[in-house]
Amino acid sequence: MVEKNIALDPIELTAELIRCRTITPDEGGALVILQDILTKANFSCTRLDKNGVSNLFARWGKSKNGPSLCFNGHIDVVPTGDLQLWSQHPFSGKIENGLIYGRGATDMKSTVASFVAAS
Repeated sequence: MVEKNIALDPIELTAELIRCRTITPDEGGALVILQDILTKANFSCTRLDKNGVSNLFARWGKSKNGPSLCFNGHIDVVPTGDLQLWSQHPFSGKIENGLIYGRGATDMKSTVASFVAAS
C-alpha cells in the first residue's frame, strides 16, 4: 500500500479529476493521474486506446489465475452546454459548504476516486 497523501483523499481526488476536461472521447489527463496513483500503490496498469477512446486497466497482485475484485467506472462526461447556466464552472472542482461542483461530481468521477482511495 502506498503512503497516504492528499491525492488519495477521495474528495480531493474527485476535485482533481473534475478539473480534467474529460469530454468524450478526451481523457483530459485524468487517466494519467489515476495511473500514477495506482502504479505507486503497486498496481500493474495498462492503457488501451481504441477508436479514439482511452481506457485504463489496473491489476493488483501477480497471479493471473487467482480471485479478482473488479471496479468498473468511467471518467468521461457529456458536453457542458451553456456555461451561463452553471453556478460554478463545470471543470472547477470547487469545494464549498460541503459540496463539490463540476461535471462528473456524481457520475462518476467521485466513485472512481473512491475506488482508488480504497485501494
